[in-house]
Amino acid sequence: CHAFRSPLGSVAGYVDFLFQYSKKLPQEHWGNLIEVRDAARQMNRLVDSFLQVAAFDLGVAKLKTSPVDLVDVAREASKELQERLRRNRVRLRTDLRRKSLPLNGDPEWLKSLICCLISNAAQDIPNGTTINLKLGARNGEARISIQDKGMKPVGPLKNTFRPFLEARRPNDGSRPDIGGGLELALVERIAKSH
Repeated sequence: CHAFRSPLGSVAGYVDFLFQYSKKLPQEHWGNLIEVRDAARQMNRLVDSFLQVAAFDLGVAKLKTSPVDLVDVAREASKELQERLRRNRVRLRTDLRRKSLPLNGDPEWLKSLICCLISNAAQDIPNGTTINLKLGARNGEARISIQDKGMKPVGPLKNTFRPFLEARRPNDGSRPDIGGGLELALVERIAKSH
């Protein structure tokens, strides 16, 4: 864990330092600095996802189950991602008409689940695209629905949740389906643990 996070912490620290003095940088370098910051944040999210998937697979993931309202959790997750989505010119439309959706679960893991679903939907979609998040319940089970106009799943559905295998590709088939593929693997593990 330390071997992954320590180098990323150094990069993030230096980027924060540079942002403090960015007014002294020529304008043409600001874009580069923002790219480095965003890449460091993305790498940090990947490391977190990798470690979280590993914790579930090793049976050491700790859930703190308590009564929780999934509508509140979805609002928190949406709020947390709004800035990143806005920067990428992606809109998030939430259908949270239900006043509440009570269940027993770990609020932090459930928030991670919703954030992973939204982040996955936001990958490789055109600017101006809208992602729809909807909550519901059927047969005593909570339902979370995400819709986007991005890449379509390819191959067997079971591959959707395999680590390191992205089961989506652009509609034109221009990109192979091998890649990070950790967010949906984490979603599956969190959902099964609840």
